[in-house]
Formats: sequence, C-alpha cells, structure tokens
Amino acid sequence: MRKFVKIDDCGKKGARRRWAAWTAALVILAAIFAACSGLAGDSGSSSQDYAQTSSSNKNLITFRGTVGIQGAVPQEIAPAAMAQGSGGASRTADPTVTISATECYYFVTAEPISGNTAAPISYGKDDTSVFKDTASGTTFELGLTAGSWKITAGIKNKDDKIILASQASPTLTVTEPVFNHTFVAEPSFAQVADGKIELTLNGSGAGIDKMRVSYQDAAWKTAVDGQATGPGSGVVEVEGSEGSFTLTVDSIPAGTYSVAFDFYKDGTMVYSTVQSINVFGGLKTNTWTSGGGTDADVISGGGFVIDDDDVDAFGKTIYYVGTTGAPGAKAPDDANSGSSREPLKTLQKAIDRIALSGNAAKDYRIFVGGTVEGNAKLEPTLNSKARSIAIQGLNQPSSGQSPTDTLAGGFYTTQMQMEVLSVETTVPISIRGVKITRDPSEEMASRGVRVNAEGAKVTLLDGTEISGHNTAANYGGGVYVCSGTLCIKGAVIKQNTAEYGGGVCVESNNVMEMSSGEISDNTSTNSGGAVYVSVNSQFKISGSARVPYGTGKKNDVCLERIGEGDTATQAYITVAGALTGSGEGDVATITPQGWARKSAVLKADSAIITADVAKRFKITDGDFKINKKDDGKSAILSAPIYVAGTGYRICDTS
Repeated sequence: MRKFVKIDDCGKKGARRRWAAWTAALVILAAIFAACSGLAGDSGSSSQDYAQTSSSNKNLITFRGTVGIQGAVPQEIAPAAMAQGSGGASRTADPTVTISATECYYFVTAEPISGNTAAPISYGKDDTSVFKDTASGTTFELGLTAGSWKITAGIKNKDDKIILASQASPTLTVTEPVFNHTFVAEPSFAQVADGKIELTLNGSGAGIDKMRVSYQDAAWKTAVDGQATGPGSGVVEVEGSEGSFTLTVDSIPAGTYSVAFDFYKDGTMVYSTVQSINVFGGLKTNTWTSGGGTDADVISGGGFVIDDDDVDAFGKTIYYVGTTGAPGAKAPDDANSGSSREPLKTLQKAIDRIALSGNAAKDYRIFVGGTVEGNAKLEPTLNSKARSIAIQGLNQPSSGQSPTDTLAGGFYTTQMQMEVLSVETTVPISIRGVKITRDPSEEMASRGVRVNAEGAKVTLLDGTEISGHNTAANYGGGVYVCSGTLCIKGAVIKQNTAEYGGGVCVESNNVMEMSSGEISDNTSTNSGGAVYVSVNSQFKISGSARVPYGTGKKNDVCLERIGEGDTATQAYITVAGALTGSGEGDVATITPQGWARKSAVLKADSAIITADVAKRFKITDGDFKINKKDDGKSAILSAPIYVAGTGYRICDTS
C-alpha cells in the first residue's frame, strides 16, 4: 500500500508544517488553506511504479507537487485559477497564462539544504512539458535524492520576476518513495507595489441587507481604517443596494488575506464564510475563484451569490448560546431550538445537539453571547459527527481589548470536571473572541481548558482570553495539554496559577505551537509561571508570539530535565519560524531544570538560530547565557566558570 505524508499546519510531533497558511478570520474556525491532499489522477498506482534511480545509481524519491490558486484574484489571473476546476484533462503543451498582456510561466526550484550535497534543480519557461493542468491545479514531478530540500513553486512573468509562489521544506527519505504536497500559490512577498480590491457579493436571493467584513492583520487594518467601524478595528460594514455589496480597498500591500464575511438579515447573521483575497502589486482584485470546497455553492463563474438554500444549509450548522440580542429573541433555555431567536442556555447543550445529529462532513459553529455559566465537555462521541467545531463570541472585541462574551465555570465537584472546557475529541476545535474564566461565585480550584485525547487539536484565535484560574495543587492553570495539540494564534492567557505551568502545562509527547498572542502575568507554586514544558514534548514558537517575564519576574518558561549527566533528557523550545521584532529577551525567559552547561534550550525547525535569534530569549539566572551553536541548529546554556586565585581562603565548614 502506498503511504502518503500529509502536511498539516499544526500537527503532532513528526508532522510537517505547511509554509504559508494564514488564519485571521473573525467568524469561523476553518483556515482557508488547510487542505493538503494527494494529487488527482494518481489512484491505482503503487510506490514501485514511481521508483527512480539517478545516473549515479542513487535511489530517488518522487516529489509530486500541485500549484493551486484559491480565493479572489484579479481578472487577469482568473484564467489560470479557473483552469483548475475545468476538468481533469492534462495539458502537456505550453501551460503559460496571460497576465496584463504579459507572458507568464510556471516554475519550480529545488534547493538542497541542511547538509544535503545534491545538485539544485530548476524548471521554468523552457520546460513546459514538466507542468500539467488537472482539476486539482497545475502539477509537476521531481526526482530527488534523500535529504532536506527547500522547494519553491509558482508563476513568474517574462522578466523572470515571481508573482505567485509558495514554499515547502520537506525532509525526504527512501522509506517514503512518493511524497505529495499542495502549494497554495500566493502573491509574492517580493512585490513592492500595492494592489486594489473591488469585490462584489450578492445576497439579494436571500434578502440579505448588510455585510460585515473583518480581518486582524496590521496591513489590512491600515488599508481599511478610513471606512472601518473603529480605528484599527479591521472591521468594515457595508449596507447593500438591493442585496448587492461591494468591498472596495483603494491601496493595500500585495499578499493573501484570509477575510471573514458575515451577512445579516433584519439584524440577524444568516450566513458567514472565510475567503482568501489575493492582492497583486499594480492589479485590482475583482474576480472570485472557487477552491472546490464548501464555497463551491456560492462561488461560480467569477461571481459570489448567496441564495435561500445557502442560508438554510448554513443555519443547520449553527447554534446560539446565551443572550443574542436578536429581535424578539426568547430567554436562553436548553429546551429552545438553538437559533438566534431561541438560544440555548448552556454550551454543553449545543455540543450535545451536534453529538446527537451531526454530520462528519460539516463544520459547526457555536456562538456565545453575554456570560454563559457552567462547564462543558467535548467527548469522543463527536468524532464522527463533525468535521470541525468553532466556538465564537457574538461580539468580537477590538484589537487589544478583552472579550465581553464569556464562558464562566471551571469549578470542581465530585461529579464535575475542574476545567471550563474539556476536549476529548479528535474533531478540530477553535475558539475565537471568547473569555474563558472562573465563575466568581465559586471558590474551588478551576482550569480554563484541558486537551485530553490523542489526536486532539485546539486552536485559540485572536480575541480569546483565558484568565483568572487557580489550580495551585495541579497542572496548567490556563490550559493543560494532557494529550494532543494546542495552537495559539492571537489569544491571550493571563493571570492564572498552578503548581506546574500557571499559564500552560504541556505533558510529554504532546505539542504546543504559538505563532502570535501572549502568555503573561501567570504564576506557579512550583515551576513554570507561564509554561511548563515536559521532556519529549514540543513547544514551537514563531512570529509575534510573546511570553514576557513581567515586572514580578514570575512568568517564565520552565524546561523539564530528567536524569543526570550524558543520559539526561532536557526539554527545549523549538524556533519554528522567523520571529518578528528585535528586542533583547522579549520573546521568553527560560528556567532550565538542572542548569546543565551545554544543554540545548533552543533548537531550530525550518528556521536557523542566529545570534540575533538567541538574544530574543534570556535565562532567569543572569549568570547564565544562551549561545548559538555554529551549525545554527541549536542554542545551548552557558555560564562562566570561576577559578579561585592564589589568595583565596577556605571557609570553616566545621
């Protein structure tokens, strides 16, 4: 049986990360670029069919790539994007496309890295037969030797400038003779000119009268500031003319923006979607293309149209809990239907409804309004009942503000769990714009979230706050990763206490990834005020993630150490990508258990640890320093060794 490696943007230990998938939507959980599938048209072949041998008789691994384009694009790009969905027929002739009357072509480069001594490979304008068009996108195959590679694929113009590109950095082995990867081509970061957006969305067939557009990226906020609902909010509200809405942005940096669109009828949200908007320097983004997923019903022929059937289908995957503010809404009650006008009282009831009648092919959303009390558990019975579940605040906070929609609980009894939210399902769970805090009327120990299932994945998105919990005699005040993966993308975890890991405790063989957000002002009664990292677990950090030590000097990251000498095992932090900013010691302050000189406290993933990267971290004991190793793969603990001079005096020890 042929074995494929799935590349996932937030996987467990050993999984490879996708290079460029951005999730910054306000309303629903699904990241627009999460799909990482095999190539169309290859079923029925075995690994042996693709075995290759180089001229030097070395076994080669077949690397198969698909270059895809998703979301809104300029009309000049649309022919290339729409060709993906036109059928499965391969085109072995010239696969070039025309953009602004300029000939462009597909390219791919494979550069050996991390000690790989193989020769680089490059295909471009003179190698058109390498690229074939399929329903999945434009595909290619490379024969590569085992080792680490940096592979870039996309589209260049006639001047050989990249206009669309994506990267992957796989490590290939002979045990995986076929390696598949989907490149979601995005506007090149090398573009310096701004682009424009002018996109029309039509909801007249569903009686929609208002559209709300939101994204939290700094570049987006700056571009839409003049028409946003508040300075720096990134939120634009558009009143429709006979159900037609146009989003216009006159100048915005090139890039891909994952944007949330919410549609309202008579003050009630009736449809929501997250779409990718691709902005190209010097071009206007004005055409919709479908990725062939859940958006296929609303995007067709370059347009975006919502009708009653779309609204009806959307409504069957939505539950409202708490106070919604909808006209004529009933008081929250678990006997209600769960609509905006008949909201449920508890989060647990919404979860139970999904477990009872859910569909494994659908994404579910639970909207929380006001303060909702009580604990909730997502049990294994959900595993075959949903593709994903998003828990979302109805009233998204402005940047830097605490959310007003709250889940309050976490109290413990002999019949009830300690945490507000216990995740025991493998269905991906995301939380956005919700405060998870302790019920102020309770005095028992509490915890925010517990991740407790092999394969579980919980993502904490922007606007989420976990605060006010106290598990002084236990693990993880804010979040306890007992089994599974925790991803932090913009959330704040603050003012929690535990014996180990006041903010977060990560048990062995589990994963915590943090690309943005903050863990601050937490304390422990033993170790790890901010985070306790157990041996054999992974704490991956990148981007704008911050774990400030604080003025109280208690919010540290403790790295567990087990054993002594050469047989000891030491936990470490993985630098998983570029770190924004440049402040000294501003990313995190580390307490390494055992204080063993030359033990690794930082290791590199796809990034390289330079001296500038190492200085972004500091040690709680000022006598110890973090020094990068020459290979750039790690940074170790070092300290001066003091030697007594000739005039020293031995103290009386009697």
